[in-house]
Amino acid sequence: MAKLILSRLVRLILTLLAVSALTFFLLKQLPGSEIDALLPPNAPRDPETIALLEERFNLNDPLPVQYFKWLGNAVQGDLGTSAFGGLSVSGQIKDRLPITAELAFVSVFFALIIAVPLGIIGAYRPKSKTDSIISGINQVFISSPNYLVAAVLLYVLSVRYGLLPTVGWTRLGDSITGNLKSVIMPALSLALLEIAIYTRLIKTDMSATLQEDFILSARAKGLPNRYVLFRHALRPSSLSLITVLGLNLGALLGGTVVIEFIFGLPGIGGKLLQSVFSRDVVMVQGLAVFISMSYVVINTLIDIAYLVVDPRTRSRGV
Repeated sequence: MAKLILSRLVRLILTLLAVSALTFFLLKQLPGSEIDALLPPNAPRDPETIALLEERFNLNDPLPVQYFKWLGNAVQGDLGTSAFGGLSVSGQIKDRLPITAELAFVSVFFALIIAVPLGIIGAYRPKSKTDSIISGINQVFISSPNYLVAAVLLYVLSVRYGLLPTVGWTRLGDSITGNLKSVIMPALSLALLEIAIYTRLIKTDMSATLQEDFILSARAKGLPNRYVLFRHALRPSSLSLITVLGLNLGALLGGTVVIEFIFGLPGIGGKLLQSVFSRDVVMVQGLAVFISMSYVVINTLIDIAYLVVDPRTRSRGV
C-alpha cells in the first residue's frame, strides 16, 4: 500500500509539472500579443506603455524564466493573480469549486443509482424483453449529446411546466431547496450518458462473473438470487466501473464547460473557457494545474479502492 501511494505521488508531481509547462508554453504560442489582450481596444500602444506593462507582468523575461518564476510561487501555494481585474487564481478556485464539484458528484450519484440496478437486471436476465428495453434506452442515452439533453430538459421542466429555474445557481448555504432545484437539470444533462456507459459495464462484467465457479457454488447452496447478485457478484464486477467512474469524475471537474454555459453556472469550467478566450495565461495555468491535480488524485484513490474492492489485486503489485 505504501509503495502504491508513493509511486502515485511521484506521478502526480511529474504530471503537474508537465501540464503546467505545456499549458504555459502553448498559450504563449497563440496568435497576437498578451499586451493587446491587456489593453482596451482604443488604448494607446506607444512604446512607453508597452514597456511599462511588460515590466509589471514580467513579460520582458525569457519564457523559461517567466515559467520558473510562476512555478516557484505555485510551490508555495500561490497560483498567481490574474492581470484581468486582479483576481486571485486561488480565490477563484475556492469560489467556483463547490459549484463544479457538486454538479459532478450529483451527476455521478444519479448515474449510479440508476445504472447499477439496470446493469444487474440486464446481466441476470440476458436477451429478455426487459434487457432489450434497457439496451434500447441505453442506445438513446449514449447517442444524445449533453447539450441536446440540456435543451430538452430546459424546455420541458422550465419553460413548459415551470418546475425548475432556467439558469443561475443557488448555493447550498443560502437555500437547500433552491440549491437542489438549480442542480437537478445540469446534473441530469451530464448523467444520461454516464448511465448508458455504467449500465453496459456492469452488465458485461457481471455476466462474466455469474459464470464463475464461486457463483455457481453459492447458487448450489440454495442462497437467494438477490443475495448472490449483490453480495457475491457485484463487488468483483465493479472494477471496470470504478476505473471509468474515476476517469469520468476527474473529467467532469474540468469538462462541464458546455453545461455550465447553458445553465449560467459560475463554475470552474466556465471560468477556464473565459480565460482561454481572453488569453489570461495566469488564470488558465492555475486552473489547468488544479484540474490536473484533482484528476490524478481521484485516480490514485481509485487505485487504492481496487485493493479494498478486490483483495486479489494486492498481490499484483503497483
